[in-house]
Amino acid sequence: MRLAPLAPLVSALLLGACTSDRADTGTKPDPDEDGGLTLSLATVPTVLLASWTTAEPTLSVVTARFDGETRTFTEAEATTDHAVTLIGFPSLTDVTVEVTAEGDDASPYGSITTGPLPRWVPSLSFVADAPDAAEGGFTLVPTIFADSGGILVVDDAARVVWAWPVEADSMGLDDPPFRAVMSLDGTAVVFNQGAETLDKDGYIQRISLDGSEVTRIAVPTAHTDFVEYADDAYLALGWEEQTVDGRRFLGDTVREILPDGTQNVLWTVWDHYSPDLTRTYTQPYPEDAGLEDWSHINGISYDPVDDDLYITASFNDSVMRIDHATGGLEWTLSDTNGGDFARSEGPSRVLWPHSVQRTDEGITVFSRGNPGNPETCSWAVDLALDETAFEATETWRYTSPDCLLVTFLGGAARLPGGNTLITWTTSGRIDEVTPEGDVAWEISTPIGSAFGFSTRSPTFGM
Repeated sequence: MRLAPLAPLVSALLLGACTSDRADTGTKPDPDEDGGLTLSLATVPTVLLASWTTAEPTLSVVTARFDGETRTFTEAEATTDHAVTLIGFPSLTDVTVEVTAEGDDASPYGSITTGPLPRWVPSLSFVADAPDAAEGGFTLVPTIFADSGGILVVDDAARVVWAWPVEADSMGLDDPPFRAVMSLDGTAVVFNQGAETLDKDGYIQRISLDGSEVTRIAVPTAHTDFVEYADDAYLALGWEEQTVDGRRFLGDTVREILPDGTQNVLWTVWDHYSPDLTRTYTQPYPEDAGLEDWSHINGISYDPVDDDLYITASFNDSVMRIDHATGGLEWTLSDTNGGDFARSEGPSRVLWPHSVQRTDEGITVFSRGNPGNPETCSWAVDLALDETAFEATETWRYTSPDCLLVTFLGGAARLPGGNTLITWTTSGRIDEVTPEGDVAWEISTPIGSAFGFSTRSPTFGM
């Protein structure tokens, strides 16, 4: 199930334009001291590989400086043969590297220039209205083009520091990437690609930070979203077709993928709901016009505190909470189709939702709104939940000043410091918004491309 034939191909894609691998290294204060530093470019040419030796096992700190900035990397264990992957640098940038080793008089040092970005990486526009209010860190986001895409990691100045191509022709895949995250163990970037139709597989791919290791898991019918809930264990959305009263409907499942490769269907919407036969649902597949897209579940997240997962469903404008251990449906929150929570007065809280995240007070939800009405906007909302009285209280809402209406994907992620990272997918924009509703910064991609779900990593390989 785990395959790794893609590394040579992708290495060629990334390194084909790489012309800068200059490295000047030495040791100070004694240039003849054993263990001089060796620097080289990784498969991902903005990632540096540093190696050196010491006579005795030591625990070292590597300091990398560039353009007035510093990145610090600390070894996990003492050794004599040292190898550290250095990450977080823009392309074509001179980086000076110095090693400080415990009990070692010599400090290996050197310099190297990072390589160029691949040609497919789009030029990003960056506006920082309130940079002091931004939380910092690295944003992981897929870019989606007409027939391909790629994964980008950008720093807090919107400089691309890591890029990986996802091309339909070379990968043999039909759909673009949807979400990219830092692996839970901090050693890889993990992203998904959705199946195009019911008879195809979706994929979860894991790329080591230096690009040297590529693994790919085929997941039948997997689409749109996934989450890594434990090391190398995943939950992914999938499809299931059933016929009701002579009509064919497309419903959704949650598939679990375990580290040993075992897969099972943890939950299916068919166990809890049935299609409304008085309605006609959209038909997304031109080659199968008789298949109705019924439940349209499109976002998933995991709460490690309670071992629960949360999904968003467009068919009844709802968020659902599911017990991971049993696959049982714990509750449904909906403004338009019943559910367990009382409906409050005022505007809709959840309408065509596309992402949900558990917070200390309740949940953060991104709603696309009404894609058929160009006069409406999409929004992010915080809901405080009383899960005993089943009351949901809106505590925060954000709609972009220019009333962006997202017609595909879209998401909102609460950051540790209280800001919210909002992805306006089809508008090709990501905003970091403060609790006061101010935009700390925004990143835009050129016309003709879009962003998938964006996530934030406070550190990236450090």
